[in-house]
Amino acid sequence: MGAAATGGLLDMKECSCAMSVPSRAWALNRWKLHQAPEEQPGARIRLNLYDLFGTTSTQMLNEYLRPLNAGVFHCGVEVYGLEWSFGSSPQQIPEWHPVFGDTPSVSGVYKYYPRTCMDHTYCETIDLGRTTKSQGLVLRHLRAMRHEWLADEYDLLERNCCHFSVEFCRRLGATSIPEKVLMAPKVGKACRDCLQCKQDSCWKPSDQSRSCQCHCPCTTLSPTLLACNGKKVAVDENRVND
Repeated sequence: MGAAATGGLLDMKECSCAMSVPSRAWALNRWKLHQAPEEQPGARIRLNLYDLFGTTSTQMLNEYLRPLNAGVFHCGVEVYGLEWSFGSSPQQIPEWHPVFGDTPSVSGVYKYYPRTCMDHTYCETIDLGRTTKSQGLVLRHLRAMRHEWLADEYDLLERNCCHFSVEFCRRLGATSIPEKVLMAPKVGKACRDCLQCKQDSCWKPSDQSRSCQCHCPCTTLSPTLLACNGKKVAVDENRVND
């Protein structure tokens, strides 16, 4: 799991959840939380973006999508010296932490040194200001999220690392989260829902005898689906429904 950088959230080495009381006391003293002077009374919140999978095609795609304020990203939230994200792989070894307590082995939440995720290529950091929450409170949020965000519930379009990062940033007090972080999952989900809809009326708006009962985005997509440099671009609703 790795240790945190100096001044960050100190991490427990792998240890048994059934450790004795003296061992837990030693661990609590050894891994007690502290703040670096420059991080008092809070810490900066940084949203780190990566080109998904780090392939050349993904990097080129993100370059094309950049003017549309969109992209295909992996996301992680950096706070107090560690970066946190969410994936489909469960924890390999259950761990115990004086604040986390017992971490469920099925959790998809994981951590690493900032901007060093090995599966993707780092491309951008977005500064979201400072959190006023202490390290202890941040750890308590993470303890709860490790139980809420389970690996087997990962969904590429509805519950991925971007959704986790947005939720974590909100719990830290950040509000100005860029729309481009969730733009690709939202568009992908809309397309998937339309393709899965079995009602012919979704694809034939001229047919007035039936109406779609699936509540798919074919009949609810906004005429301003795309955003270009913060400006709304109108989309012909009739063409969307065709």
